[in-house]
Amino acid sequence: MLVNTFLILIFLSYIAFKSQKEVKDFLRSLLSSIMLYINAFAMVATLADMKEVLLTLEILGILSGLYILFVDLSFWNLIKRLLAIGALFGILYPHMDIYKVLITILFFIMVDILKSRIITSMVLTTFLTLDQMGYDIAKIPLLIGVGWIASSVFHKDVVKEALVLKKTEWVTLLHSLVFSILVYPISKNNETLAFALIFVFLYSATLYIIKSLEKVRRSSQMAAEKLSRKLRDIIDTILGFDPENSVDEYLDQILKNAAELIKDVDGGVIEIYDRGVYRFKVVLEYDFDKLKDIYFTEDEIAKSKKPVIIKNIMERNKKEGKFKNEKFQKLAEALPDIKATLMCPLWVKDKFYGGIFLDNFTNEEAFSQEDIETIEIFGKIASIFLEMKIKAQENERMSKRLGLLVKLGGEGVLASDRATVYRKAYDIVKELYGDVLNLFVWTELREGMWTGVAIDRDGNTILLDVPEGEGVMSVVLREGKTMVVHDVDKNEKFYEIIPGTGSMIGVPIHYKGSFYGGLDIEITEKYYFKDEDVIFFEDLANALGLIFKHYENVEKVENLYYSIIKSLASAVDMKDPYTYGHSDRVAYYAMGIAKAMGLDKKVLNNIKYGATLHDIGKIGIPHNILNKESQLSDKEWKIIKSHTILGYNTVKDIPDFKDVAGIIKWHHERWDGKGYPDGLKGEQIPIEARIIAVADTFDAMTSSRPYRKAMAVETALKELKKAAGTQLDPKVVETAVNVLEDLWINYRKEHAEILKKPLEFIENMY
Repeated sequence: MLVNTFLILIFLSYIAFKSQKEVKDFLRSLLSSIMLYINAFAMVATLADMKEVLLTLEILGILSGLYILFVDLSFWNLIKRLLAIGALFGILYPHMDIYKVLITILFFIMVDILKSRIITSMVLTTFLTLDQMGYDIAKIPLLIGVGWIASSVFHKDVVKEALVLKKTEWVTLLHSLVFSILVYPISKNNETLAFALIFVFLYSATLYIIKSLEKVRRSSQMAAEKLSRKLRDIIDTILGFDPENSVDEYLDQILKNAAELIKDVDGGVIEIYDRGVYRFKVVLEYDFDKLKDIYFTEDEIAKSKKPVIIKNIMERNKKEGKFKNEKFQKLAEALPDIKATLMCPLWVKDKFYGGIFLDNFTNEEAFSQEDIETIEIFGKIASIFLEMKIKAQENERMSKRLGLLVKLGGEGVLASDRATVYRKAYDIVKELYGDVLNLFVWTELREGMWTGVAIDRDGNTILLDVPEGEGVMSVVLREGKTMVVHDVDKNEKFYEIIPGTGSMIGVPIHYKGSFYGGLDIEITEKYYFKDEDVIFFEDLANALGLIFKHYENVEKVENLYYSIIKSLASAVDMKDPYTYGHSDRVAYYAMGIAKAMGLDKKVLNNIKYGATLHDIGKIGIPHNILNKESQLSDKEWKIIKSHTILGYNTVKDIPDFKDVAGIIKWHHERWDGKGYPDGLKGEQIPIEARIIAVADTFDAMTSSRPYRKAMAVETALKELKKAAGTQLDPKVVETAVNVLEDLWINYRKEHAEILKKPLEFIENMY
């Protein structure tokens, strides 16, 4: 008996030593074996009725067990060891000869080959049951052992793995012996075989359940660790959030991580509120090109406060009649037949901003409550991203809009005409809102029609008239209040001027009590304007109102200038009745030439004033010299030429007349440099002065003087061609000869009106 116990002790110590190499672990394993040794002697003491020895041994066993418990700090490991010791006694107590002990140890090694707790337990129990029924089973494990040794010749790896037992292997061995402690009491009775087999089944089932639970626990632990790692990565991303980057990059990361952690995901999307509608922003396993142009309004999208599982969503949409909607038809074409959808809503404060959708194509029961809890975490993270991005975008939009409005105000007051201001306003709206179809500015009600200017997407300026009572803008213009139409197809009042409008907003233009008309913005897409959009367009309209007010003030100043100019021009004409109307005609011809050359408003403005006042210096020339019919002396000619300097000095100090003063000073300069007063040559002469020189020469030749008759228009045009390149700018002459004849004819037709209101007529030319 002592030899048997000693063999068992050596065997278990060998296993412990091979499986745990550290000193502390070896000590713990050795104490486990000593406990077995103590219990073996306790069994002997029991048989010999040695109660004192038995008590001593049991106390030592308890102390050893407590030591192991405190060293290992694992109650479960202690229980496993105690059960293993009890299992050995269950096997060895009825059969204490050394032969069967060796066979049993050989059987333990066989466990390494079987690698199955359930099979090992069933085989062991079967052996014990057959033994109790009187069969000699000693040869069976012996034959198995011999077969195992024989097979090792051909499978060296098996021998190596069997002899060098690992921790997991001997723990498996001990688990397999647990059942023997249950079967031992009934194995003494040959009539309880059936009951023993039931125990085999129960024990096997119990082990299977324990194994499954352990697998689930480990799987859950691994999933939790994986989720934790993913969340840490996403949190690091949140901490590194850069408002400059697109939020789509973060949403794509969230979608991919969620799909990786949740099983059975075949595809997915994240849908986000953008520019007034809900759009697909990122996709997984879907064709984004087929989804990017599909969007839904507030009324068309389903909302939820919590994550939900939706079964057969495509079939449900079909039953609910949603496929009658073109957008749902396109969606059905872009997506497969989805059996299950795990949807997590994205809320930012009290605003629904979209959702995360994970889809399964084959199984209605693909998603579970655990998946709902997982996706809810990602939903909260996505909402955090959105809130940060929304705040960043709001700050950026406010700053950008303010900057653009300030820029418009500054550039608008300096713009040469209103059409330029309208184009700048259009560019601002396009920069902020994308595909803008038209920008209308309605400014005047005349004979039952609102007249206005439209800037289209190509930058063209279009003059339009709309009946007073037609369209949404009629309400804006009549009542002076903002009107928003998110979807023009659903608004009966919308008056289509240019096809292709999706949404529009109309805002009255006024500034400090003055009403200047209305601003009408039409966008190609269906855009749901938010409060901040309405505020922006009202600010834009106010900026236009400020500019129009400035124009109004400028026009008042210009009217004052007109009065001054008219008085000065009249003063010159009074000195020379033969040249009466000369300044008006020169201005008329010069403006016509400049327009034909395609020059801008600033040049036209300078020509208007410069031509009208080009001879203003003659007011300082003595009457007898100015109207002398005979040839002028050199002294008199010098006095006549001084009118350019006198004119320059007369207007140079008038605000905004610096360019006009130069035109007056140099309108007698020549292309070849032989003119006066400074001898400027070629393009050194301002373009306005070169144009006025051509117009002045033409009018002088086609007007009568006391000392000669007027020249015919055809002759005058020939003379202009002769003077090109010497006296006059060739390019200006080239344009002038093509338009002056018509201008001369039109002037004669309009002569009476021009003489009545010459400056106003010139102004109306453009």
